[in-house]
Amino acid sequence: MTKENIIRFIEQHKRQLPISKMAQLFGISRSTFYRNRKLKPLSLTSVEERIHQLVQENHFLFGYRKIHALLSRELVIGINKVARIMKHRGWNCIAKIKKISSYRSSAQSF
Repeated sequence: MTKENIIRFIEQHKRQLPISKMAQLFGISRSTFYRNRKLKPLSLTSVEERIHQLVQENHFLFGYRKIHALLSRELVIGINKVARIMKHRGWNCIAKIKKISSYRSSAQSF
């Protein structure tokens, strides 16, 4: 079960059982319920759907600049709006892991 489903269930059944008991049963804190109950459901606008589609097609490798460049071919949208949407939805690119070469560090010791 996702956190959204748990919060929705607790909201629907809060008259039958105390919120603290239900939160404890589901393994979430009471504050988590209160913090997330007013969040909007994950209904996406047409722009957000297109951004999500582009991000998935590129396997989360592109950041907001590249996604904006791809999106601007289809419609007019600001780069900051793309960045805000991607940040809010958690669609940021996956950072590459920087590898430290052992050859370089051993060569410097001479």
